[in-house]
Amino acid sequence: MQNKTLHLRYIGTDSWSRYVYEDENGTLWKLLDCCSPREVCEQRGDTPHSACNNAFDGEPDWPMQADIKPVFQ
Repeated sequence: MQNKTLHLRYIGTDSWSRYVYEDENGTLWKLLDCCSPREVCEQRGDTPHSACNNAFDGEPDWPMQADIKPVFQ
């Protein structure tokens, strides 16, 4: 099985201090439980979670599928 790549662009921090990213399709993703600078979380390979209703301040929803490789920009 070949991994799909998804490019994530950092767009800010939500009201719960979670790092928020947008992919090339306009879908929002969040890094959870990251008390480190975001670059550390990205390098560590934390799993992004979708945002409920694709809202910037929406609750985290589903984790990114295992066959998708996030590329942080």
